[in-house]
Amino acid sequence: MKRLYDYLEKLTPDPQDSAVLRDGANDWDYVAEMTPQALSMYAETGCLKHPYDQSERRTSTNLRALRLRIDANGKYVASVLYDVWEQVKGELDVNSPFYRAVAGYVLPPLERIAQGGWPLSRYPTSEIVADPLNDRFATEGEIFSVCVMDSGLYFVQFAYQFVRLLKASRQTQAVRMATGRAEAVLAEARAEIGRHIDLDAFEFFDCDTLAKVQIGGGLIVLNSILQGRAA
Repeated sequence: MKRLYDYLEKLTPDPQDSAVLRDGANDWDYVAEMTPQALSMYAETGCLKHPYDQSERRTSTNLRALRLRIDANGKYVASVLYDVWEQVKGELDVNSPFYRAVAGYVLPPLERIAQGGWPLSRYPTSEIVADPLNDRFATEGEIFSVCVMDSGLYFVQFAYQFVRLLKASRQTQAVRMATGRAEAVLAEARAEIGRHIDLDAFEFFDCDTLAKVQIGGGLIVLNSILQGRAA
């Protein structure tokens, strides 16, 4: 990530505003600075599963058409939330932890909304249109990816932080009306996504299972290190 930042710094006025730089450094980057010989293990486990995930079964849905629909859905949500933000931003709680998330991430500039791309979608609209590989029937796994990971629910979940900010702010009439409008447009977005993927088919892993996977992974790595040292 640091090398990418340095590279973007040579090409763009402000790498932090680049659509390419989607994330920052992580805790293991910090550890590597302090102790270069340290070994870091990151056990990121999935919280849920869906029958479409990884399915290679072909459907009658055109992949490009689906990506453009979900892309447009995200743009519409962002445009409405941008309007709401402009109406009530002076009445919001700037000390709320959601304020920085909304101002710095959830609501991109209007130019970014028009172009598409992060955080609305993994790909800019022009790339979706231009890629010839999109002109084919999608698999169930690809529908899942578009509706959940590439855009779709991925953006909706982040955008809901705006609703939480509104509810955490002083409940003026304008803020209450803004909350209703924001919740309505997010509900519409989920309904649109639900036309392409069964949202009731998600299954959640229980917390004990997730903890066992992470602890078990850690023990495997630790035993490997100890065995290597013993050898």
